[in-house]
Amino acid sequence: MPVNKPRQTSRCPITPEAPFYRNVKALINDLDGQEAIYIPVESHPTAKVSECFWNVDRLVEDHGGTPVYGWCIWDWPGYYARAEHHCIWRMPDGRLVDPTPKEEGDQRILFVPDEKATPEVERQRVRVSVWRAEPHSDDANHLVEISKEFERVRYMYHRAEDSSEKASLMNRYRRLDAEIDRIIGKMSLK
Repeated sequence: MPVNKPRQTSRCPITPEAPFYRNVKALINDLDGQEAIYIPVESHPTAKVSECFWNVDRLVEDHGGTPVYGWCIWDWPGYYARAEHHCIWRMPDGRLVDPTPKEEGDQRILFVPDEKATPEVERQRVRVSVWRAEPHSDDANHLVEISKEFERVRYMYHRAEDSSEKASLMNRYRRLDAEIDRIIGKMSLK
């Protein structure tokens, strides 16, 4: 199995490698899904980064197969683990692949299938991530809280229709983004 490339930026968590850190184990146990499995990333030419639900919908429509909903597990060892709502493709031959390209070029993901993690919840396409901060780290806990708010604001922005509301949300988004950079900078100095 190919190994993912090292991160180009300190802001990107990694695909966890077994054996898992305690945060990853605890996070997987928190989910109502099945056992975590590695899925190869086979980016489809028409697929877009961060658009897994639309990418898989299009592939199912054009080629058959079925969507598989669940959680993509990310880890930033020593800081947090995150379960991101995700969708992969069960190809017509039964093989599971992730057709969505990754910003950092990952060649595989750690995925927890969860049939209850369907999209279209509360008028948004995706569910919010599940986070687990490293215990006994105030900085990691603060980073997780700010990251949760950052994610909520991003979803609200995409659902907003009024231009003044969008502008207000964009300002809030930028402030949270700067705060995340500040926290990461502080943590990197330790």
